Amino acid sequence: MIIAALLFAATTAVPSDGWKATLDDYKTNLAAHHVEQTFLDAAKLEQELLPMLDKLSPEDYALLQDTTAGGMQLSRKGVIFAHPDPDFFLKMAQEHGGRADVNFFETFQKSFPNGPMPSWVKLTANGGACVDAQGNEYPSRLRDWQIYQARFPGNYREYVTMLLRGMEADGSDPSRQCK
Repeated sequence: MIIAALLFAATTAVPSDGWKATLDDYKTNLAAHHVEQTFLDAAKLEQELLPMLDKLSPEDYALLQDTTAGGMQLSRKGVIFAHPDPDFFLKMAQEHGGRADVNFFETFQKSFPNGPMPSWVKLTANGGACVDAQGNEYPSRLRDWQIYQARFPGNYREYVTMLLRGMEADGSDPSRQCK
């Protein structure tokens, strides 16, 4: 579900400069040390930039790199992605956030240890990906996010809800699971 949504967004979205407004919001919230809102801006940038990251001018790409100040993992070569950097946000949460922020980014870091591919998704021999629903990562991360949602229902609410829905769909669809 998560991978399918990202691929759908990459192939159907119309490039625009709307990402620059989000980047301005990101910059403002980063400077004010608003942890949750800065992350939500980064997550929005991820969605906005996915279909066009490789098409940005060198100037726009440099602007993106400079303004996100390390808060985004960016790649335009090979696998194209923009993804909030778990290490950056965990450090920001530890320095400027509360317990809900730190807990969120500890879980986020476990869920996305190497970029945008979730820890419970495995690459297949044919270049695709599948959900390892029978392995340890999927049930552990699902449980972590369910616990987080229960402990901090008002924090990162929409993001956690979207992530849980995607995980539950991935886990319940045999066509997405590793064989």
